Amino acid sequence: MSSNEWRLHVRLHTSQRLFFADEPTAELDSNTGLQVMKIFKELIEKQGVTIVMTTHDTGLMEIADCIYHIEDGEIADED
Repeated sequence: MSSNEWRLHVRLHTSQRLFFADEPTAELDSNTGLQVMKIFKELIEKQGVTIVMTTHDTGLMEIADCIYHIEDGEIADED
């Protein structure tokens, strides 16, 4: 795990209930990105954390509980 990934992991394991993640896997290889998503899932299920995440990765969108599509700065659609 790189130092940036470790900092993310440590930061996520705080007492915060809401976490914003802007393209959290964009610059990671697929295996590391999967590890980050597993950490997110664990935080959601075990600690009741809410994660608001932006992504262009449709694979990540498939595991989301709720998806909002933004177009021209406005919410265009909700899944």
